[in-house]
Amino acid sequence: MAVWIELHQTLPGHKKLGWLAEALHVERMQAMGHLTTLWLWAIDQAEDGDLTDFTVADIAEAARWKKKPQTFVAALEHARFIDVSDGRRVLHDWMDYAGTLMARREKDRDRKRTVRALSRGQSNGQGVDCPRDVRSNRTLPDRTAPNPRRVRDGEQQPRAHEAAASEQAEEPVIYRLHREHFGSPNGKIDELARYEETPAAVLEMAFAEAASGGGRSWWYVKSILERWEAAGILDDPRAVELDRLQQEVG
Repeated sequence: MAVWIELHQTLPGHKKLGWLAEALHVERMQAMGHLTTLWLWAIDQAEDGDLTDFTVADIAEAARWKKKPQTFVAALEHARFIDVSDGRRVLHDWMDYAGTLMARREKDRDRKRTVRALSRGQSNGQGVDCPRDVRSNRTLPDRTAPNPRRVRDGEQQPRAHEAAASEQAEEPVIYRLHREHFGSPNGKIDELARYEETPAAVLEMAFAEAASGGGRSWWYVKSILERWEAAGILDDPRAVELDRLQQEVG
């Protein structure tokens, strides 16, 4: 499964990149290439950003630096892309950028363990309860229609916090998942309305896959649901779990 890290648009002009390029006697773009290559390598090889157990030759090779490894690592330390403290060498502020990725990977490992148990149960002919809530989500409301309820004489209107709690409780699963993974939904998410009867567990997996793959909007979720629909497994959470595992192990 492909993963990604944050790369800010300010990096090409950042003063620290200038320090790195100057120390290495290269252009900024070449320095940025070596730096980002090192970061991408660290996603798999130094997940927590700790480079202490790697030699300077390892670090230089990871960044595709072909000249003296000591020069490269010293330049990274000089430009503060690597922090050295108490005998340890760590990528600067790595957890601020990769912490979310690590949490998502741990959650994904838990999911895979569940899928393997599920798969073993099926192969043994044993019934295995689906670990997720498979109830269908509620019908999407018509948000443009006026509220037909009227306040009778002497009847108190609900308090603001009670109304908000009620609205949150009635929020369709699609809207809730969009808010959790991507932020407040926009009007275009209504194109997902035809999936309103899809099991909630399947919708949760679609949004989780979109987020873990770098997708940041409803259309990415829609493409995933369409793929499962074409495979005839959209209404079967267990089959979807197994399909996702097969996709990842490839």
